Amino acid sequence: MTISSKLDLLREVEAEHRFGVIIEPPTGVDPFPEAPPGALEAYQLFSRLEGSHLSFRQPAELLSRDAWLSRDPDPYCPLGSPPSIGTELVEGPAQIYLDPFDGRVYYIESDYYVLLYKGSFGDSQLEDGLYVEYAPDLVTFVDEFVLGPRYPELIGAGSMTWLTKKGHYRDSWLRLLGAAGLLGDPPTFTEPPEPRWHPGPTAYRRHLTTPD
Repeated sequence: MTISSKLDLLREVEAEHRFGVIIEPPTGVDPFPEAPPGALEAYQLFSRLEGSHLSFRQPAELLSRDAWLSRDPDPYCPLGSPPSIGTELVEGPAQIYLDPFDGRVYYIESDYYVLLYKGSFGDSQLEDGLYVEYAPDLVTFVDEFVLGPRYPELIGAGSMTWLTKKGHYRDSWLRLLGAAGLLGDPPTFTEPPEPRWHPGPTAYRRHLTTPD
């Protein structure tokens, strides 16, 4: 299925079940060559996708060509001041970022970013899970993670067993994907017994605070 057809399906399922998710239409931004590769192709289809756990919004910097060209990146930021395209709503404020140069979508642990900003260490620490690259571009990320079977990887290894008293997924977006048949087979996770670093915005967190 295309992203467009998935969004049409999710709108229909949400209208039927009313899980409480948000699917906002695109802003109508015209493509411009300076934008990160693949970013505006995704935002031609939506501007905001939000469940009870994560929110994915079109960043202000990508609302227009003028907005992108007038952005004021921090000259000292080692990552080029990447715009945030995803935010954790439950425990926060973990962010998912879009690389402003090549369009990669990734998560970076805040502690690692601080050390990287200060120049305390480099790529040798990436294997610790402080930095996780999800997809080479936003279109792939939206298709596989936000609208596809890899979504549980974003909210944690135990998310498929986080259930309400009625046996429903606690995360409303997970409920929507499940009802639409877009989750596929449950993903396989490998979880260390005492992880020091979270390899994703909410991975290894076992409890949601959303209501039943």
